[in-house]
Amino acid sequence: KRKIKIGDVNARDKSLYTQSQSSVPFIFHDNKLYCGQNTNKFKGDKEQTESPVDLIVDLNDGSAVPSTLCYPAELVVPAKLVEKGGLAVHNNRCEFNNKIVYSFWFSHTLYEYDMNTGEVKTKVAKSRYLPDEAGISPYNRLNTGETNGRKEICEMPYYRHIYYDKYRKVFYRFAYPSNKCDMEVDYTNYFFVGRNTAS
Repeated sequence: KRKIKIGDVNARDKSLYTQSQSSVPFIFHDNKLYCGQNTNKFKGDKEQTESPVDLIVDLNDGSAVPSTLCYPAELVVPAKLVEKGGLAVHNNRCEFNNKIVYSFWFSHTLYEYDMNTGEVKTKVAKSRYLPDEAGISPYNRLNTGETNGRKEICEMPYYRHIYYDKYRKVFYRFAYPSNKCDMEVDYTNYFFVGRNTAS
């Protein structure tokens, strides 16, 4: 076995939180590992404009560089980022044809990153079932109380998973319309496994 310590990477190139999960999987391409990460606290005042979405680890020599794709500035609002728990920067992703496509929860725009060239392209892919940009923003929507806050997260409209069907050559992007929750619901469980009305 070979170990690569992400912690040895230059602190300004990596986030405090690098993760792999079903919605943000590690992606392997050309012997490189694309590791999803949160906004980068090491960037200081530039956290909101220069936080790479991924850390790219070269499996040949263990070196790592930040992706050229940074979190969209319009989704990262300094004061409210902490207040709302950073909801706006959450994203899902999928791989196709040497590219990674990112679907941010609160943006109608898809971001396409070319793993061979580092080029970034965007395409608006608005669901007919979700409101305009302002309507799906999480900012100023959540109450201060923990329970009410979690309830509103479960009720607000947003995008989630995105998949590529290589046989039909189409993308499937899940969009969750607004909905109402019973106050007796376990909101954490409901958010992760119970919200099944999507378009």
